[in-house]
Amino acid sequence: MKVLINTPDMTKLGGVSNINRILSKYLDKDSVSFFVVGNRTGEKKGFPRLLKDYSEFVKTIKKGKIDIVHLNPSLDPKCIIRDSVFLILSKLYKRKVLVFFHGWQEDTEQKLKKYFHFLFKRAIKSVDLIIVLSDKVKKKLTEYTDSKKILIKNTVVEDEFNEKAEELLNSTTRKNNQILFLSRVEKAKGIYEAIDAFIILINEIEDLSFIVAGDGTELENVKEYVLKKGIKNISFPGFVKGQKKIDYYISSSLYIFPSYAEGMPTTVLEAMICGLPIVTTNVGGLTDFFANGKMGFITDDKNPQNLAGLVKKILIENNLRSEISIYNREYSKKNFLGSKLAADLIECYEAILKK
Repeated sequence: MKVLINTPDMTKLGGVSNINRILSKYLDKDSVSFFVVGNRTGEKKGFPRLLKDYSEFVKTIKKGKIDIVHLNPSLDPKCIIRDSVFLILSKLYKRKVLVFFHGWQEDTEQKLKKYFHFLFKRAIKSVDLIIVLSDKVKKKLTEYTDSKKILIKNTVVEDEFNEKAEELLNSTTRKNNQILFLSRVEKAKGIYEAIDAFIILINEIEDLSFIVAGDGTELENVKEYVLKKGIKNISFPGFVKGQKKIDYYISSSLYIFPSYAEGMPTTVLEAMICGLPIVTTNVGGLTDFFANGKMGFITDDKNPQNLAGLVKKILIENNLRSEISIYNREYSKKNFLGSKLAADLIECYEAILKK
């Protein structure tokens, strides 16, 4: 079996890059190889790069005797157009195709329905197997193809991340009443709602602190917002990675992530692996597995007053916080590790070839 996985440059930041970087550690290099698509680090953007990618792709699937092509699009115009060509090329050379949708834009879906419904349906029906991150997206795709061809999987966390977290959990004492937000600092991630919830709680919970870790286009505006409000006990360490990132997860009491829209937020999975209770919004793939009350709280209401109430319930009830921490740790070890997704993908590839 020979599989070719299309991927963005794995040295860059990004959800798909991160997943493939993790998978590359656990997939057999004799059976699975990666084909980099799009701009490389330090390279200027431009249409010639894409033409070169198509040419090199054809050479690779012919020369490498590839059996299965694994595409990793999101449902946005740029990705759909780009990967449609890779799909057509794969089928022209009679290769099997697996498509793993990592993101789903509602406005793009509506445009496809309105202007390109027939073409999109033909493309989706030609795919041998589809993986999505949520049941909601699966239901949407069943309008175009057989539901038996669509599987739901999670994004992943490195096994090594889990091992380091376990080490630190055995040797580190969590800080009381420290809330963590670790993500890109963008309005759509719910950062202002999280801060406003913190403001409500400052006078209700003693020694409460808030860590906002990450960079983003909204970071400076958020800092100015905090300054104008005169809010104390909020720190902005910026973008963190590696050991420092795990340290923030391990030392915190709760993870808050009131995002407006997601595929499957890796930061929530990382927080769960580190045993953190979660307060989040009902978005993306979280909807399918998140057990409300057992893992923390998931809500449709982003109102800061509501978020503050959910955070407070976890912080003041020690037994509840402890139970959630243990549950999240065990659940995530069973479901979110990179080695598990790699094993699942091998099963998918084998199933495609058997057909």
